[in-house]
Amino acid sequence: MQRARYLIHTAFFLAVVGLVLPPIGVTTARGNPPPRTNVFEIALGKQNELRGQLVNREGQPVEAAVVVLIRDGKAQVSTVSDQHGRFSFRLRQGGTYQLVSGDTIVGLRAWTHNAAPPNCQSEVLIVYGQVARGQQSGLPPAGLLNPWFVAGVVAAAVAVPVLIHQNRVDRGKGS
Repeated sequence: MQRARYLIHTAFFLAVVGLVLPPIGVTTARGNPPPRTNVFEIALGKQNELRGQLVNREGQPVEAAVVVLIRDGKAQVSTVSDQHGRFSFRLRQGGTYQLVSGDTIVGLRAWTHNAAPPNCQSEVLIVYGQVARGQQSGLPPAGLLNPWFVAGVVAAAVAVPVLIHQNRVDRGKGS
């Protein structure tokens, strides 16, 4: 009798664990991780000039597009691309920045001329209309929003106290 009760409790525990854990190897539209935003390593010119070019998806230059330089969430300066899609900014210092043009956002790490690693590019290329999305902060991981996960947590919250109480009642009867 004791062995049967042990097997029932073990089976129940494994069933709850199976409900609680998200499926392995199954992807959903909501569960896929967002694409990573590439961060370009850019070597600034000798006078801390950041240069770049703005092109469309076909590789053609985008003329007269506004390009905004952002640092720490604040717009620092903006410019307009020329007829060849080229633009430039003079920076006070190196650091991490974002370049925004329309819906396109590009992250970059700008290095001063003397501090730049050898593999840095000398200018940034922005493909206009290519949106890079980052992670949404403040939301729980998608696995925690899975209805099976929520149902498993609720089932465990109800069943575990019932099993504990039942086990205590059985001990009181001398079993």
